[in-house]
Amino acid sequence: MKKMLLMVLCAVLCLQMTACGLNGDIFQKDKWIEEGAAQLGGEIRSGEFVLEGEVYTFPMLLSDWLGRGWHISNSYDNKDSFKLESGYESTEFELFNENDEYVRVRVLNISDKDAKPEECLVSYLYISTTQDLKFVLPSGINKSSKPADIRAAYGDPDADESGNGFFKAFYNYTTEDNWECQIELDAFDNDYTIDPFSAVSFQINSTSEWAEFYENASGEDGCRRYIDSSLKSAFHGDFSEYVENHFSTQEEAEALYEYEVNYYASYLIYYAGIDEEALEEATVEEFREIARQVLSKIKWEITEVSVTGEHGRLDIDLYPTDYIDLIDDDLDQAVSELQSRYAGVDADSLSESQVAEIDQVFAEIVLDAIRDRVEETQLQEPTSKWYFLNYSEGILESDEWEEIDNILLDIM
Repeated sequence: MKKMLLMVLCAVLCLQMTACGLNGDIFQKDKWIEEGAAQLGGEIRSGEFVLEGEVYTFPMLLSDWLGRGWHISNSYDNKDSFKLESGYESTEFELFNENDEYVRVRVLNISDKDAKPEECLVSYLYISTTQDLKFVLPSGINKSSKPADIRAAYGDPDADESGNGFFKAFYNYTTEDNWECQIELDAFDNDYTIDPFSAVSFQINSTSEWAEFYENASGEDGCRRYIDSSLKSAFHGDFSEYVENHFSTQEEAEALYEYEVNYYASYLIYYAGIDEEALEEATVEEFREIARQVLSKIKWEITEVSVTGEHGRLDIDLYPTDYIDLIDDDLDQAVSELQSRYAGVDADSLSESQVAEIDQVFAEIVLDAIRDRVEETQLQEPTSKWYFLNYSEGILESDEWEEIDNILLDIM
């Protein structure tokens, strides 16, 4: 009986010790949230937050981030030599910590001379809470917080775009240095997402007293250079200005160009009625070479750029080539030649490999017919277009870039 009693007592003690251990783990799990909240007040419009146990304030210099162990992504070849002109804002880039977690930022050069990124002010900050970053906002708001928690903590937002199961709220504030800033909070608004609070972003508003970068050269002239260098990189394979003016890499610029080359080469193959998958790689490369030559002849002219605040207007004349029109008759003749070569062949009796072989033969006939037409290629009359500009959405939207792309390539 004593032995049984001892066994029962031992089991109870073990259960109590296990329970204490579990409670301790749970407490430790949430401790960083409590500690983070204790370092902050309850006002979202303070611009303060805690990241990995340290208090940050938006906006702050990039050098302050680097001094806390963050580093600019190693994917940027020019990160040590790149400089922003006075009044310019960079494109987005990543900052990583030692655990390979990251935030996305843009920086603004508020000095009167060219400056390296680390000498500039962080003008935009995006933090995704889907990572393991220990991130806390005032009143203890963290990735587990629900929209109801956010509203209870901060009250009504200055703007609200919530809907369709998603919470999106904006809060505005002005710093002591007269930076007018906006915070965007995003969260899933449902009962089943475990960590509903998904992202937070901070940015300096274009209405800010100090936001000259929207009005000066980085507005109109900067926009002109941004678009022109993007088109030069994509169509002419001229990467120098793109890499210099976009906080980017040579590889990214080359990828942009190769995308256009492949896109146009594939279109030529498709336009001729050939199955690209049936072709030898060397044959496809010959179409790519024609594409490179045609792309080099494409022209555009930015006739006017006007910018007011975050928005503006772009007027541009687009000059596609007449290459597609030039090769129409050649393609008809190529079809006739193919038909004469395979006269009497029953198409329904051909195997897949035989069909692929015919595609390869046809491609070679087409290449012989259209290769020399590149030298005869002229520019068509320009297509004049105008587009709204939006700095907060990447200047031009993807649909607008696609339209410019298709006009210049004469793919309509």
